[in-house]
Amino acid sequence: MDEMAKWKKVEEELTVSDALEYATSDLRSLADEMDEWRSNMEGTNLEYTDKYERVSECADTLEEQTDELEELESDLKELATSEHVNLDKTIKVVWSKPYSRYESRPTRLNHITAYLEAVKEELKEQKDRLSEKIEESEDSEQTEEAEKLKEVVEQLEEYIDSLTNILDELESVEFPGMYG
Repeated sequence: MDEMAKWKKVEEELTVSDALEYATSDLRSLADEMDEWRSNMEGTNLEYTDKYERVSECADTLEEQTDELEELESDLKELATSEHVNLDKTIKVVWSKPYSRYESRPTRLNHITAYLEAVKEELKEQKDRLSEKIEESEDSEQTEEAEKLKEVVEQLEEYIDSLTNILDELESVEFPGMYG
């Protein structure tokens, strides 16, 4: 049977803010799930196995990236109070989902990264639009406005870099199998 026949393409439209919230919440859920698995192995003979190490490494990575994402989400919401950044903009998120009811941990992580990729692309577009406004402001000698916009662009660049780092770390996550 064709491997792709088992998957369907899902398209969602939601705001940047909602995508960030969903990604953060779902990532926290995955991190908690892996931490619970690790905790259940502690105090048993499993605590000294390779499996425990892999579960622990996965749990730690997910926890660290969840904390990073929560901080980023908070910072972005603060930046959005300026009229230059719009987290209420609707974005399209496309991801693959199995036809079965059960979604594995890797599938759920794929969904999270799809949200984050869409947010990252929208932030890049907003940064580019602001960069164009800076050039227009400098041409019309509105230097004060241009300086404010430069600060926002710099912050957006930092947040885009943070999102890139989070996505890179999440890409390296390997979920151990239950029995292997």
